[in-house]
Amino acid sequence: MAITKLMHMKEAPAVPHRHLANAVQYILDEKNNEAKTCDGLYVGGNAGYNSEDIIKTFLDTKELYGKLHGRQGYHFVISFEPGETDADEAYKITKEFAKKYLGENYDYVFATHIDKNHIHSHLIFNSVGRTDGYKYRYENGDWERYIQPVTDEICMEHGLKPLKFEENKKKGLSYAEWNEKKNGRMNWTHVIRADIDLALKHSDTLPEFMEHMKMA
Repeated sequence: MAITKLMHMKEAPAVPHRHLANAVQYILDEKNNEAKTCDGLYVGGNAGYNSEDIIKTFLDTKELYGKLHGRQGYHFVISFEPGETDADEAYKITKEFAKKYLGENYDYVFATHIDKNHIHSHLIFNSVGRTDGYKYRYENGDWERYIQPVTDEICMEHGLKPLKFEENKKKGLSYAEWNEKKNGRMNWTHVIRADIDLALKHSDTLPEFMEHMKMA
């Protein structure tokens, strides 16, 4: 069973893509990647092979369509329960999720981190579509209607359990709403800590941090 969460990266002051660049550098962590990603073995995507090339690819797409400003990108985190899977399988699940959910319309990079007692993956994708120039739009309820079901389908193909929903799927919940309604089940402390860390990395102000925590 895996939970997929989504955060967005706003335009930063002075350098619009700063949060996006920081996020890419964080998930690749090229100075410490031996511990986090097995020296880059668990890194993939369609935008380049290092952080500099990946960020340039993202910006080239934005410039092509004249959309350098506004929301810069999105950050998925796919978290697995401790002991549920190994690094190879988590990497494959993340790779399949990226292809199934994003296709080739968005520049993206992903990395499976193995340096903690829980394996988890990060997936960052551009806010601007590389083939059509449209910006990605997240609507309330998309997490339950579209995002988590893709993760569940792939997990089941790998023999892992899907996440159980107890609410009417037609209503559509955000991850935060589902997390609030689950009455303490699967209260993963490591997931909460990761949410806080990511919110801090993507925020310049307290209001931005609070907004990210609401999304998480």
